[in-house]
Amino acid sequence: MLALLRNPGAPPAPPRSPPPANNPPPLNTARNQEAPAGQEELEDYSEAASSTHPPPRGARADHPRYNLVNDARIHPLLTREEIREVVAEEYRQAARRDFHPHRPLCQGSPLAPQILDHPIPQGFKLPSIETFDGTDDPHEHVNHFTTIMRIFNASDPLLCQVFPTTLKGQARTWFHALRAGTVTSFAELTRQFSDQFIANRRIVRDPSHLSGIRQNEGETLKEFFRRFTAEARQIPGVDPELLRGVFLGGLRPSGFYSALMRETVPSYPDLVHRVEARIAADEAIEAHRQQFNDNQKRKRENEPAPQHQEGRFRRNHQRDQSPREYTPLNTSRTNVFYAIQGKEALRKPRPLPKNTGDQTKYCEFHHGQGHDTEDCSKLKEEIEYLIKQGLLGRFLRG
Repeated sequence: MLALLRNPGAPPAPPRSPPPANNPPPLNTARNQEAPAGQEELEDYSEAASSTHPPPRGARADHPRYNLVNDARIHPLLTREEIREVVAEEYRQAARRDFHPHRPLCQGSPLAPQILDHPIPQGFKLPSIETFDGTDDPHEHVNHFTTIMRIFNASDPLLCQVFPTTLKGQARTWFHALRAGTVTSFAELTRQFSDQFIANRRIVRDPSHLSGIRQNEGETLKEFFRRFTAEARQIPGVDPELLRGVFLGGLRPSGFYSALMRETVPSYPDLVHRVEARIAADEAIEAHRQQFNDNQKRKRENEPAPQHQEGRFRRNHQRDQSPREYTPLNTSRTNVFYAIQGKEALRKPRPLPKNTGDQTKYCEFHHGQGHDTEDCSKLKEEIEYLIKQGLLGRFLRG
């Protein structure tokens, strides 16, 4: 039967003579009856093994891994389970033959052998460096990495060995897709790294970009200063003198702007100090005003109305009467407002109704949208009233 397995086209061999009496007893009859089935199963397993695992180029034709039928250990009368075990054992032995215990684990690394063989300094520990996932600026990541590794006085091979540990996601996938042994220096590694992720590089703006930054109507000094400094940080190496001139040129006319023009601001750091001091003062004044108004409101609610309430109402009513003509001024009412806000007896107006008037215009007096400061009728009334009280004589047209 084994001969048939080795040479299916050959005629069957003549029957053998009975074994001598001192030989082991032959296989039992039940086992002999399973011979055809065992042969078919063996052929099926042999064919499946050779079709799904063809021998590699140069492999021996009688290699037991690819020609299991020629193995003398496989008896033609083996059962299905025994055939399966023989096949599994052959694969286990083949795997052990293919295993090389001294083969380096880093085989196939993009790093060149001389970099991989470079010893790591004794006592060196990986520093904590933010990982790069392929979505940030590659130049910033390289600069951050080299800045930290410079503390350890890292050599070029050590930089190459540590840099891949700072990659994750698509960046790590890119690194392991590089051809084996092609990275011979840290400069070569960072060049390929920067070229791969150059689309994520932060755009460096030209200093002329700052000249278009203007304080919008209704934008507070704090909001404008924050927006200006955010844009200025995107321009490396910009001249501080240019920043000083551009910031002053972008300010809207106000009392603070007039004060900066009258006084000398020698440098941009000095200008920043003045701006921050003004912002802090404005916030403190607003907080104090709000607290004062709240206290006054609670006081009025808790105290009885005085006897002269009617007379005060009459004076306020007269103050609210809008004259048909206004006293000519030597400047705009907006400039008058900037000059007297917080200094004269200027009443705080009621808030404007929401979503009324022109929403593209902003009133500094009302701190709301709906009309310009110059066209504010309430501001005109207040200025006219203060003129009648003799408080704004310096703004009258001569």
